[in-house]
Amino acid sequence: ASGWGPPASQRGVSLVRDGRWSKGYLSMIRWYAVTCWDVLHRLGYAWAMRFDDDSFVLSPVPYNIFDRMRAIGADYGFRTIARECDRNFG
Repeated sequence: ASGWGPPASQRGVSLVRDGRWSKGYLSMIRWYAVTCWDVLHRLGYAWAMRFDDDSFVLSPVPYNIFDRMRAIGADYGFRTIARECDRNFG
């Protein structure tokens, strides 16, 4: 199983109660919050990096991020500019 979409016990059940969130959005959130970690582990991945569709790499990263994380014993890391962008870059 890919892990995308609702679990078998919820297939056919309407999860969109107030209309704010699409089925695709709910599936994406479930994928990142619950499912992807087991799928990536089964596929043999030790590390993963996630970018949103509005993410940008604004400067070079002159080191291997995963080597650095491994060296310092990190399980999670991030780089961020903490502001929401009101411009459309699409």
